[in-house]
Amino acid sequence: MAGVRVVGSLLEAVAWVRRSGRLTNGFVNDLVSPEKQAVGGGNTFNSTYVRLRPLSVRRGSDGTFFEWRAGTQTERLSIMILREADEGDVGDIVAVYTYGERIDDRLERVRRFGWWGDEEALAWYLKSLKRTGGISIVAVEEEKVVGEAEIAPDSGPSLVGEHAFLLSLWTHPKYRGKGVGKALLDRCLEIAKEWGFRVVDTIPIPGSEKFFSATGFSKVARQVVAEASSRPTPGLAGLVSLGPGDFPENLCLLAGHVRPGRLSWELLWGQAEVGLGLPSPKAFRLRVGSWNFALLLYAIPSRNGPKAAALLWGEPRVGVGQVFDAVEVSLRIASEAGFKRVRAQLWEKFLPSFSAAGFDEVKKVPWVRKQIRPR
Repeated sequence: MAGVRVVGSLLEAVAWVRRSGRLTNGFVNDLVSPEKQAVGGGNTFNSTYVRLRPLSVRRGSDGTFFEWRAGTQTERLSIMILREADEGDVGDIVAVYTYGERIDDRLERVRRFGWWGDEEALAWYLKSLKRTGGISIVAVEEEKVVGEAEIAPDSGPSLVGEHAFLLSLWTHPKYRGKGVGKALLDRCLEIAKEWGFRVVDTIPIPGSEKFFSATGFSKVARQVVAEASSRPTPGLAGLVSLGPGDFPENLCLLAGHVRPGRLSWELLWGQAEVGLGLPSPKAFRLRVGSWNFALLLYAIPSRNGPKAAALLWGEPRVGVGQVFDAVEVSLRIASEAGFKRVRAQLWEKFLPSFSAAGFDEVKKVPWVRKQIRPR
């Protein structure tokens, strides 16, 4: 038996067999109706590298597979299916990200793995993702989720232009090196094309840079993670409180662009629904001279005392001095709310503004992009 995993049509699968000369290297794209594709397969595929005859589709206890005779030997291609995630996949997705690591405290699980570490939190997160136009794709083999990826449109004002944002891409450790991640990525790129985007952007997690480089992504910008101690500062006139329905649509993220801004806004205002005891965020609209800003502060789990993360929206052409004033306001609001430290992930061009306000650089983060349509 040759255990070739296949995502896609038989014709594509055989093309892989023909190019590689090895039945152990078969990964292609989205599976559609294998029973229909198998009809007449004996005549269609006899001229390929491996002679396939007669072709059949079977479902066994170990999953769905194509089976045929190649000479005197029986060969088999197992099928991995890519599809949109549903509520029934939540537990399996959590298992993919946590790989069986057990942490009893829910807040600690979310601190360690994000929304993907807790079933209730993930179910809520995926609903929010879908409401803001995003989609979660799972790779399923033998009726088991072995990988997951998420992509969302990011169409609002942005310092890097319109793009589709690859939010997450993760494969179960036992299935790495077998093409699962590449198959999920290819499906996300197809979705981005269907949405009409020209580029797909992402922030690679540490250790994944080589994967994205090998699949055609290149660095186009850089962000900086920085932290500062909160402190009382002079007040600023014109500070207006914002609520869940006041998303700053006409401004772009200067700090906190780690996912589409609208998705972040919805997640942060809705996180109380998850039951983790996290307080609602504090958000404000402010003006510095003739420049408009929006600021959102939210609590992040920390072992070292209360810590807030800051998201800052502003106009694309805003200057360093105006950003400095807005950052000063964020430190004052954090101090009044009882936070000892404030963290921000900002575009590198604004580092002088944050540094002048007392932020210290923690690390640099690459922003990578793949072009999927001609300019």
